[in-house]
Amino acid sequence: MAAVSKAGDPLPWYTYPCIDFLKCRPFEGKTVLEFGGGQSTLWWARRAHAVVTLEQDREWYEKIARRMPLNVELHHVASENATMCVDQVEGVLRLKPYSQYDVIVIDGLFRQEMIEIALRLMAPDGMIICDDAEGYGFYEGFKASELNRADFFGYPPGGSLPHATSIYFGSASFGFSSTHPIRNISLTK
Repeated sequence: MAAVSKAGDPLPWYTYPCIDFLKCRPFEGKTVLEFGGGQSTLWWARRAHAVVTLEQDREWYEKIARRMPLNVELHHVASENATMCVDQVEGVLRLKPYSQYDVIVIDGLFRQEMIEIALRLMAPDGMIICDDAEGYGFYEGFKASELNRADFFGYPPGGSLPHATSIYFGSASFGFSSTHPIRNISLTK
């Protein structure tokens, strides 16, 4: 099952309130780093300049690799434990031309271990999106970061149970600027 809009466009499996918030933000020219890929990768590829995605599951990686557009760099990170995962992620990211990312998504791999990497690589005006934020040690992992947090509770596409997608951001975050107009989301795609 794939998460798609009524028009058949890809949707991330974040909560609907978070998706509605994000689709009203400007991502043109922005770079995205994803820990865990899929429909969200395709969603980000339509909005951002470049997407770097790291996926742990080999079968899922092979399935989604065939559908990735040119502005996506998809990497398989084969790891059996958190230490190996962090080492492989760091190795892949060292080879990238980006020293920072505007948007970082933690929705896969060893999520708690990705927090430190995300904090180090987030651009000063960036944001970190954590899906399934009610678990995985996100609260504890970000507690000392001094970042603000916005929680988006609700249902994800195709989901039968509500959960939370949280966005961590600093005071300069482009995504939380008051210069963005408030749009009627029912009229936007």
